[in-house]
Amino acid sequence: MASCLENNCIRKNPPQKDLFAFARAIKESFTQLIKRELKELKDIKVSLEMKVKFKKEIEEGQIHYMENYFRENQPELFSKNDDENQIKGYFDNTF
Repeated sequence: MASCLENNCIRKNPPQKDLFAFARAIKESFTQLIKRELKELKDIKVSLEMKVKFKKEIEEGQIHYMENYFRENQPELFSKNDDENQIKGYFDNTF
């Protein structure tokens, strides 16, 4: 089963536009990625950035766009001893 990262679903929301399902898929993909990297490395730092673009269609075919950029100030440090729940907790607090 291919991950969300491999299928490029991080860049585009699924057709259903369910933001909670989208966030859940991202959390699972990043959790798996961090677990794989921790098998090879002792520690890793994770810092998240996200660019969100909203589109609103108004009357007469006009479209308005709004972009927001979100960035976390402090990176999170994970080590080999951290379990999956600690990693998921980080994303629960972020998303």
